[in-house]
Amino acid sequence: MSKRKPTKSDDAFDRFVRDVNLVAMGLNSFSCQLDRSAYMELRRKRHASSRRIAVSFEVTEVKPTHFDAIAKYALIVHNGQRKSQPLNIECAFGAHFHAPEPIDKGLAERFVNSFIGVLLWPYFRQFVFDSTARMAIPPITLPLLPEA
Repeated sequence: MSKRKPTKSDDAFDRFVRDVNLVAMGLNSFSCQLDRSAYMELRRKRHASSRRIAVSFEVTEVKPTHFDAIAKYALIVHNGQRKSQPLNIECAFGAHFHAPEPIDKGLAERFVNSFIGVLLWPYFRQFVFDSTARMAIPPITLPLLPEA
């Protein structure tokens, strides 16, 4: 099996990744909905529930010296047929990055699609654990890394 030869765009992206700096990040929005009795009934039936995690990433602004991005996460606990969703947690994290001038929008988008999910996943994980604990239900622990 032969290795693919790096291209100029790969070199530019490698330099971009090496030089980009996360300056700030924070929780932009969140919502949590719990039907406690339905959720606890699903827990009693052990294998009756399933969970789904949805993610999306977007570059929201690109300026010559910085760019902003948003990562949206949703955790949905549902019964096996997805007819009932007793727990729904959604949140969005914003991130502000600096990079050498001028920032190429294509490189910023490639960076966000490649890395922001891993950068912000620990915050989503903690948010889910903390939120479920505050809902007075057993805290939900998500995997250390997002599922591919």
